[in-house]
Amino acid sequence: MDSALSLHINPSLALISCLFAYAFASKEEVDRHIEKGNALLAKGQFADALSHYHSVIDLDPTNYQILYRRATVYLALGKSKQALPDLDRVVELKEDFTSARIQRGNVLLKQGEIDGALNDFKLANKIAPSDELGQKLRICEETKEAANAAKVYYDRGDIQTTLFYLTSALEHSPWDASLYRLRARVYEDAGEVQKAIADMRTLTKLVADSTESFFAISKLYYTIGDIENSLGQIRECLKLNPDHKECFPFYKRVKKLHKMKESLDEKVKKSEWMECLEKGQQILKAEPNVKNIQLDVYRVTCKCNREAGHISEAIAECTEVLEGDENDLEALVERAEAYLIEEMYDEAIEDYRKASTSHEGDRRAKEGLERAEKMKKQAGKRDYYKILGVKRVFLI
Repeated sequence: MDSALSLHINPSLALISCLFAYAFASKEEVDRHIEKGNALLAKGQFADALSHYHSVIDLDPTNYQILYRRATVYLALGKSKQALPDLDRVVELKEDFTSARIQRGNVLLKQGEIDGALNDFKLANKIAPSDELGQKLRICEETKEAANAAKVYYDRGDIQTTLFYLTSALEHSPWDASLYRLRARVYEDAGEVQKAIADMRTLTKLVADSTESFFAISKLYYTIGDIENSLGQIRECLKLNPDHKECFPFYKRVKKLHKMKESLDEKVKKSEWMECLEKGQQILKAEPNVKNIQLDVYRVTCKCNREAGHISEAIAECTEVLEGDENDLEALVERAEAYLIEEMYDEAIEDYRKASTSHEGDRRAKEGLERAEKMKKQAGKRDYYKILGVKRVFLI
């Protein structure tokens, strides 16, 4: 009887013994990973520390302290999106863990999720009131008011006030994609395209699917005549969605212009002035509607016209570029050279002087100014060439 009972009980005892042994071994392994992770964290070796914290959580998924520690490492590495699920889990496991609530509130505030941040700070302040939490609550309220005010003033068409409130809100919510999107739109409306592009570029880093943002950036670059950057951004759009119904046709259009522009620059390098003018006309025909692309062509063809002996055309094209940007270096220098050929010394001196002032240190402008002043001085002497009806030639 005793022998039969012994046979019946022993397997159960063996199973219990194995479970205890496994639990003890698991605890030992958990403690070992925690110890190693903490040591690496103290040395600032965040990535290595993370691997040990991952192992701890795999073995003990309810260890809220290690979940919190892993979240803080993620935050130190700038990976707030990975930190949030850990902080959510910590608060779920231990509602009164105020440090986790404060950290989560900080992330939510930066992301522009103001209501969630307010809730965390309020609960943390209820458990452990402090001046710091009181200040965080005030910041949340002020940021929320600024974001709402920006939308109101945007609807009213008040650009400057909108920008003021958007910039104020972004001071505390720098990861809020909606604020950058709105500010980019405002900058574009105000004609500050480069600032709009800067905000849209930030947006692509904040939003996982940035297809539309890359498309918008490409179009903005196109409007300012920057074909190379436009092509780069539209390629990013196609990387995310090769079948995008708007990106692909625009890509073909920009790529064609880019090749034409490369060909135009090549003609200049080879001093093929008439071929340069032909290529310029091809680009103007391919894109007759975007002013900045036309001006970019004129910036090149005014030189080609001057070199080809078409002086009046060169002056006209340089002047058109300068109407868009009065300090454009290439246009100022090229027009000055054209004026010298026409013996319009005062006009040449004025252009060279402006180029020297707006582009301090540019050698072409400095040397050109000295040469123009010398030529004017020589021309002021008695002109025997004119008396004899012979073309003046300067050897300088």
